[in-house]
Amino acid sequence: MSSSTHVPQRRHTGKHPSLIPLAKTVTSHVKRVMTTPAEPTYGHKQVISAYRLKWSTLEEFLKQRFPEKDFPGIKFEEKKIIEDKFIVTLPNALSDADLEAIDEKRDPDQSMGLQLPAAFANSYQEFASYPENVVHKSTYIGGLRRYRIRLDEVQSKLFTAKDANINVPFRDLQPSGNAFDRQKIRDDNELKVWLGDESASNPGKLATKSDPKCRFM
Repeated sequence: MSSSTHVPQRRHTGKHPSLIPLAKTVTSHVKRVMTTPAEPTYGHKQVISAYRLKWSTLEEFLKQRFPEKDFPGIKFEEKKIIEDKFIVTLPNALSDADLEAIDEKRDPDQSMGLQLPAAFANSYQEFASYPENVVHKSTYIGGLRRYRIRLDEVQSKLFTAKDANINVPFRDLQPSGNAFDRQKIRDDNELKVWLGDESASNPGKLATKSDPKCRFM
């Protein structure tokens, strides 16, 4: 009579022992990700004219407009584009009232001293050859020359040498795009003041006033 050793059968539980710690780790990580608040992001790019506006003045306005207690982690970093505009990242776009408030903070006594590029200075000095003197030529030179000839032919109807007959209305759209500056020009001196040309001996070399967003004459 032979004797045999009874070996108890192992029952499958559906859980692999080596996978249980990993499963717990993954579950714990997912819970942490789901419960940890995400850092706020602000993605609206706002372009603001730097005309007679210091960065410190604009920064102080933005800090009051978007306080950190309401917008956690918000930061304002100075960044200029094309030398005369600020670009800032904000939670949302500034309203018309905000832009008007910024315009009121512009310093009329702030020295501009904008050095013109050589191409613009040369174009200014060659004004008598308009439109051949324009910097960006979208028409070939022959076509521009014909335009100049036609203007020369009717100059007696379009131009006058008598200041008493001059009355040219200007409508300059402000950099904010919300209002117009209005002025009537009656002589060369008024034109230079309006354009910000304070040079005397060498016209066109120094500008003290940025161009408007759009100009109507």
